[in-house]
Amino acid sequence: MTVSAAIPNSCTASTTGNMAFGTLAASLTVSANVDTTGTLSVTCLNSGTYTVIADNGQNVSSGQRRMTKNGSSGPFLNYNIYADSGRSTAFPTAVGSATTETGSGSAQTITVYGRIPANATATEAGVYSDTLGFTITY
Repeated sequence: MTVSAAIPNSCTASTTGNMAFGTLAASLTVSANVDTTGTLSVTCLNSGTYTVIADNGQNVSSGQRRMTKNGSSGPFLNYNIYADSGRSTAFPTAVGSATTETGSGSAQTITVYGRIPANATATEAGVYSDTLGFTITY
């Protein structure tokens, strides 16, 4: 007699820390890089593999992520997201470029490193924001 059961990989994810750049100096041009982080929590079954990719946000233009003032259609403030603290590796946007991770059965934290680059310009005072989507493939 053969006894068997199949348990498919399963994952859940949530945002545990939004990416807040804070209040910037009152100037039209950002004089130095402004860095911050955000975090995701991913829980997958022990030994189950998964990848995480990001979309380009709601205001992307020619591959550049942008926050918009008060949810309007402009003005914009450019920003980028990275997979490493040195901000040298762009956060992956395609499964083929994502690193495969292995679940532990417990929540695993993924840090997303954000940067408003030096020389980014804002033409108006206000609150700027964007919404990023993340896809977990398992």
